[in-house]
Amino acid sequence: MIADDLFPEGIIPGYHDKIWSFNGKLGINLTELKNSKIPINLRFGALVSQDHGNRFVNSFWKKNSFRMPTQKIDNQQFYGRISQNVIKILL
Repeated sequence: MIADDLFPEGIIPGYHDKIWSFNGKLGINLTELKNSKIPINLRFGALVSQDHGNRFVNSFWKKNSFRMPTQKIDNQQFYGRISQNVIKILL
């Protein structure tokens, strides 16, 4: 790797990158509730990620790595879905 050739132990001074990711899901079937006759399913979920760190600028690598710009990226995705159970009775 290039960093191994330029820096002792391959560590770029002043460089850091922190990445976090979280997700969750929730499903509720209202027909499973006690004494319920509501034929509806609810589903919800979320995905949240954060990236906070330096972005490479090639001209800063060797002597000015402490000047590489820091960037924070937040990504948030949420969803919800409602579905109805339909039962068709044939006589």
